[in-house]
Amino acid sequence: MSVYSLRLPAFEVVSSFIIWVAHVAYAWYLIGIESALYGGEEINQFSFVDGWSMIGRIRDNTNFEWNVWMTMLPYYVLALVLHRLSSCLLELLDCNVQKALFISSLLWPALNCIAYGWLPVAVGLVYGFTLFITTRITTSLVALWAISLLFFGTLFSDVYSQFGQPDYYIFCVYITYKLLQFISYFSYQIESAKVGGFKKSFFITLRDGCLYAFYMPYSTVLFVTYRNFLVQCVKRSNGNSWRSIVLVGIRVVFWTLFCEIVLHIFYMNAMIVDVDFLKHTRLDVLCALVLTAGQFFHAKYVAMFGLFALFAKLDGMEPHWKPVCIARVALYSVMWRSFDHGLYTFLRDHIFKPITNNTSIPLNPTTKRFLAIGVTFLFVWIFHGQSVSLAWWALFNLIEILLEAVASVIDRRWDIFSTLIQTCGPFNTRRLIGLAIIPCTALSVFSIVYFLSNVECASVVIERLAFNRHQWWTVRPALIYLIGLGYFFVQFSIEMQRLAPVQIYIDSQQRRLREALKVFY
Repeated sequence: MSVYSLRLPAFEVVSSFIIWVAHVAYAWYLIGIESALYGGEEINQFSFVDGWSMIGRIRDNTNFEWNVWMTMLPYYVLALVLHRLSSCLLELLDCNVQKALFISSLLWPALNCIAYGWLPVAVGLVYGFTLFITTRITTSLVALWAISLLFFGTLFSDVYSQFGQPDYYIFCVYITYKLLQFISYFSYQIESAKVGGFKKSFFITLRDGCLYAFYMPYSTVLFVTYRNFLVQCVKRSNGNSWRSIVLVGIRVVFWTLFCEIVLHIFYMNAMIVDVDFLKHTRLDVLCALVLTAGQFFHAKYVAMFGLFALFAKLDGMEPHWKPVCIARVALYSVMWRSFDHGLYTFLRDHIFKPITNNTSIPLNPTTKRFLAIGVTFLFVWIFHGQSVSLAWWALFNLIEILLEAVASVIDRRWDIFSTLIQTCGPFNTRRLIGLAIIPCTALSVFSIVYFLSNVECASVVIERLAFNRHQWWTVRPALIYLIGLGYFFVQFSIEMQRLAPVQIYIDSQQRRLREALKVFY
């Protein structure tokens, strides 16, 4: 039995829905009103550009990630279309499997050059070949990780930071995902080599690595681990109906237009990095900023993941791409599993599990689990950019996940959940769990502010909404209100999980793995 099996009286469920949905709607209304005033002021610090004439508003140009995406979108689409056409051509020519794989291993890096530029691809090839040689010589996961972390470190050093924007950003994004793919691929090779040595030749191993790392739909943001890539290749068929493919295409177009329209009407992305505005705006506007900026972040990733998922589905693959909306998830353990499936699977399979399953670490299982969580979020910080604001974001995530882990350990040891049901009844147990989850929700809110803005802006938001910086024990009145709202949000989230469960993709590594190996032989 879990908390999702416990039901509240209908009145409480309906009340939670009404209160939370009303607050979300009011947040967007507030930001819309505030944006009209904000856009009418003399703005020097932030970048606004002329918007669509049909809307008659200036466009918020401060969301750097989205701006780069829209700039590069024609190149991504061109490379993806050429990828699909080349695949169809190889099928029409009826090439044998080995010949088709060899041609694809040469063609796909070229398509990556069209999408991302020749320099990131060239550096990625050099890094990949270096890790390949390391793997062949040492057969050591430690050596693989050590050199990979060194490569991660160079991305944010003076070696590459001399590049201008957006070239530097594109370069960093591309190389970080390539390093994830190289770690996943060569970890698999090392595991295979421990059972009978390397089974593939030098060139076949390189070819298969190129096929995995430079497959266009999974080349960057829509990442999958090598094991999942193998399974999807085995199951690859024409089973994806045209209806499902068209629906994905419609969703991509809708959310892309949605994000562009939002940038013309709602200026939360500019406001959340405007320190002076954050210091002087009303508290309800401050809360609305955090919520709407987080929801915009979700919307843009639906569009970004969706584009690559569309072409993966055209190839007959089964991408797990839909990121969960932040407005319906109260626990970050669910958020991590459900927002970016590929990154979560990598963290679980290549960091968390190897540490918890390592018998050479002289710690008990519970301590090893906590150690694994800490190391995982250290890597999360390294992967995302190694800035101070991201360090705070990763730290709050770490604390929240540790709280969940501690609660899980306590419940397993003393069976708290069952005891509460027996002594308090299912209704009160659900209410108590809702209260217990509020600290986790608060930490996740604080963390997202650091992720979406910077240290200075996040400090202002937290100080105004939660704690006095000079008297940290002094609680702001706004926090009391937010705790109450947090309770209804938690109950809303639990009920949503009951009615429409979040799709948590759990791969089966052994499933048809023997057949999967045949794909690349």
